[in-house]
Amino acid sequence: MDVNDILMKEYTTWATASQKQQTPATMLEFLNIRNALVRRHEMPIMVFGDKYVLSLSLVSDGDFSCGHPDMAQDDEDFYLTKSWPAGVNPKREALELLRNIRETIHAKDDETKSELLYIFDNAIEEIVETGHTIQSLGGNYEGTKIAYGEVFYEGEPIKYEDIRTGLMIGGEETDFCDLLAEYPFFDDQRVDYSVFLHGECAVFALVLHDVYGYPVDWVVDDNYDGTDSPWNHLVHVYCYVGENGTKPDTSEDAVLWMDIRGMTGDPEEFFTEFQDFFDYPGVWVNPPDLEQMRKQLINDMGEETFIQHCAAAQDFIDEHSDWFEIPG
Repeated sequence: MDVNDILMKEYTTWATASQKQQTPATMLEFLNIRNALVRRHEMPIMVFGDKYVLSLSLVSDGDFSCGHPDMAQDDEDFYLTKSWPAGVNPKREALELLRNIRETIHAKDDETKSELLYIFDNAIEEIVETGHTIQSLGGNYEGTKIAYGEVFYEGEPIKYEDIRTGLMIGGEETDFCDLLAEYPFFDDQRVDYSVFLHGECAVFALVLHDVYGYPVDWVVDDNYDGTDSPWNHLVHVYCYVGENGTKPDTSEDAVLWMDIRGMTGDPEEFFTEFQDFFDYPGVWVNPPDLEQMRKQLINDMGEETFIQHCAAAQDFIDEHSDWFEIPG
């Protein structure tokens, strides 16, 4: 897989798990976390279609302002992210932009201005000499940074076990049923969404499968010995995905598990909610036949109720799509 594809998948996975919009600002935040923006002379072409990135964040604490038209302002802080494609050398343009921004800095006192001009001058000098720079300020201006250079893939990828979305962000100690019960009732029998965690998890998993195509699997209680239907020993039905958003035939190759609570990369955390019924990893059983499961649910619930509850699950998924969307 191309390093660009790897980084893009990692970025979108991180953005989804962190519930962040995919913007240039969060792209740079991710790259800084990954230590992927560094001073270096020989690097592969970067991700996101462009090769060079200039990023400025000026945290003013109300002590200075920046009047350059390219700098975006958020409250008292100023930001800029600019990138250039491979095949061009943006060094001259980046230097000119930094010099122009430097001239528009206005501070309340000479000491503050001196600090700011110092990192601008250091950045400009280092870009001239090496083609790369990372400069920053601390203290009252913590978060002020100037970074310019190529972006490349380095280090270990983001670990799937660190990914959590939706209610799973709260961890296994969360009272999921109470949280789900806070959502409005969705039928005239005053049924709340906690039913999709305990009771009608299969309905939710089927709808999640219909929307995203995720594979479905189930766990059964420890009394299942293979002599009768797994349906008689059912504990939970859920969806899963494999590495890089793949859809393996069995959950043995899963790296992310999901149900109405969202997703997590920690299977033991995922199944703790059901520990009264089985000991993880439980008894192995063949994956369910989805059409047979659908028929079973219609038989148990009645077709009208099944359709109504599928619609409610669909509404929940649409409203919380960032809980369930896998990048790539």
